[in-house]
Amino acid sequence: MPLTTKDFNTLVSDQVASMQAKLPNLQFPIGSPNLSLVEANAGVGLWMQAIVLQQLALCRAGSCTGSDLDSFFLIFKFYRNLAQAASGQVTFARNTSTNQATVPVDALVQASASSVQFKVYADTSNPNFNISLNAYVLAPSVASISAPVVALVAGLNGNVHAGAINQIASSIVGVDSVNNAQQFTNGYARESDDSYRQRFPDFINSLTSGNLLAYKTAIRNGTPSVYYKIEENTSFSGSTQDGLNTIIIDDGSGSPPASLIEAIYSKIDIIRALGIQIGVYPVVILTANLAVSVELNPLFDAPTIVQAIKDKVGDYVSSLQIGQKLIATKIYQLIYEASAGVIEASGLLINGSPSDLTPTFKERVFIGTFSVSVI
Repeated sequence: MPLTTKDFNTLVSDQVASMQAKLPNLQFPIGSPNLSLVEANAGVGLWMQAIVLQQLALCRAGSCTGSDLDSFFLIFKFYRNLAQAASGQVTFARNTSTNQATVPVDALVQASASSVQFKVYADTSNPNFNISLNAYVLAPSVASISAPVVALVAGLNGNVHAGAINQIASSIVGVDSVNNAQQFTNGYARESDDSYRQRFPDFINSLTSGNLLAYKTAIRNGTPSVYYKIEENTSFSGSTQDGLNTIIIDDGSGSPPASLIEAIYSKIDIIRALGIQIGVYPVVILTANLAVSVELNPLFDAPTIVQAIKDKVGDYVSSLQIGQKLIATKIYQLIYEASAGVIEASGLLINGSPSDLTPTFKERVFIGTFSVSVI
């Protein structure tokens, strides 16, 4: 029900009318004590009215904002999606691979076009990571390795195209170049109040259901950029197991941290039905090494077209969800769309095969190498 409020003039006139109804001869000329008294009362009334309106706004999710909205929803353990830094895999390479080289944790790289910087972080599941050195190791004769990086500043600026991260911004002895084969897409800005409110009904409605919506809502609660795949009655190995739901998680980097896996497990555990088991696991990377030949119009700049092809295909691969196949004909289509200078594309191979690359339910396709030969 809407509240009835009054402005200053109405509060003054109402007091004057009420007092003159009892004392008809009472006057309120400008500058008189009588007028000063009712104006003072009106000022206090406005202040009290404002306090009441503010208090009511703070008590309702539909009208409170910012930290007040956060504290309201935290009563229900419903979390705002905070700004998240983009992350992903980059490849460090060197021209001479005679000796061992290391890429230390916290080493900096950046995208030359935007000057957005990223730092290397530790991933103990990476076979090239050495815990004692706190670094990723390029062994003798190894020309390149992959390592995870995360943007220094959370938000959308860290979402860069494939190939955008191409500068080493701190000293890394024995390493000559860096590049991201995959587009970064998991950087997010802080969730707005409106979006936060819109998610709340689904959250409340899913708490007692234990169904697919409940699982999805639990996963998304506070982790907006997560890729996930839910397999019902299936174990991690792929075998049928009644009553076991397997959830595969990726934060966009291909190597989600253990803390994220544990957090999502805890959220789902709250809403799972009695007698139902759950397993939450990090995604398995399925590397796609691509090679294709293209014939180009000689009036066009070949290096520019090659980079446009890599960007176009890289964006497509980055958009693939967990368990979603990489389609060869789609890659051909994107090559032709990349530039009017492409006359013909042929000989596409995905891991040495002309066929589509089909991952299992626990795998997500990431680009490894991408060779574009101009003929």
